[in-house]
Amino acid sequence: MFTAKLPGNRLMIDFGKCTISESRRMEFRLLNQAKELPIRYTLPRVAHFIPRPASSVIKPNSQMKISVEFVPKQYGYFETNQHVLVLGSRIDPQTGKKTDRHVIYETSLVFRGACVSEKILPSVRFNPGQ
Repeated sequence: MFTAKLPGNRLMIDFGKCTISESRRMEFRLLNQAKELPIRYTLPRVAHFIPRPASSVIKPNSQMKISVEFVPKQYGYFETNQHVLVLGSRIDPQTGKKTDRHVIYETSLVFRGACVSEKILPSVRFNPGQ
């Protein structure tokens, strides 16, 4: 398992290999460098990867530790872009109501993992002969 920095200030997290009955967990941090304003973020759901917390508010000059669990439901190699959405408020021009789910910034992480089958060794049988 490793973490690598990709061009465009993106991060790739490789969970390695596991079987269907296993899971792998890794962590990363989101940093709010603003001096006065908190940020609200959300990580939309993607198959086989579960971020916790998937959404929260990060206080100014603070960071949030995000734990991601790779829980494969089928065999194969998985690589997906996990979008990280920073949300803000705005007035909906059609309804005139305030919405707090307006995306003001978007970036993404790359999650990679593989689900392999377990090796089942054949049982040893002895033939004593006749």
